[in-house]
Amino acid sequence: PEWWTRPIFCGWGEQNRIARQVGVDPTTLSRRDRYDAWLDVLASHGVVPGTVVIDDRWQTTYGRNEPDPERWPDLRGWIADRHARDQRVLLWFKAWDPEGLPADACVTDALGTPVSGDPTSAAYEHILRISLRDMLGPDGLDADGLKVDFTAQGPSGDGLRRVGEAWGVALLHRLCELVYRFAKEAEPDALVVAHTASPLFTDVTDMIRLNDLLRLSDPDPVAPAVAQMTHRARVAASIEPGMLIDTDDWCMPSLEEWRAYLAAKPALGVPALYYATGLDYSGEPFTDADYAAIRAAWAGYEARRVQ
Repeated sequence: PEWWTRPIFCGWGEQNRIARQVGVDPTTLSRRDRYDAWLDVLASHGVVPGTVVIDDRWQTTYGRNEPDPERWPDLRGWIADRHARDQRVLLWFKAWDPEGLPADACVTDALGTPVSGDPTSAAYEHILRISLRDMLGPDGLDADGLKVDFTAQGPSGDGLRRVGEAWGVALLHRLCELVYRFAKEAEPDALVVAHTASPLFTDVTDMIRLNDLLRLSDPDPVAPAVAQMTHRARVAASIEPGMLIDTDDWCMPSLEEWRAYLAAKPALGVPALYYATGLDYSGEPFTDADYAAIRAAWAGYEARRVQ
């Protein structure tokens, strides 16, 4: 679908920016009022994304993905309003997390304590199908797709128990296959974005996300943002001709590097913007010139996209 390639706004960068300012967990800032405020700021500067990603955590439990009624009252209505503005909405999905799941839907340790969801369990499969129907189906929230995250957090180690035989990469593929199949059952045009940059996963991924930037707080020296993400984009592009790429945007160490990467994104994939008012890591606010740069980068991208 044409909308899959429109510029993306994801609120995770702003959630972290505010969290640093007020000293709270960024997941508590996935809120309807916050997202409205950030999107209003962007719109006031002529920046209107085609797709909006609601990030961690809009849901009460990671295992069942029910909207949090305090943070996201009437999420279905909010999504409908965005549709009326010709915008699409993706919901963040945390892979593997057993929160809210019964033990028979989970990989467990020797004591029976849930460690992760178990994609080989019929109980988990049933819960996941209902969850995705409620998230994406026309009688549910009617969202337009998923940002699948934490795929690397699969179960590992001795003594863990599961229903089936699949393990390691095979178990991850089983999980991704279920998510992808149930998403498409609920909404045939659903966009599934994941950071599964491997030929083994092209059948269960619509768009590859380049993932979080290595940051200055990491122990080893890191390459500038443009160098890092250009390398990742080349790896992703080599997996399958024409594979869509979500360029990501987090966590930028400085406005200087963010500005350089903003200009580079249109040549790498679908531009993604994680900030509306400024950066989280450095605390630097956006200037009018930065909003103008976003408009220019997106306009150039759109001109090439529609050709």
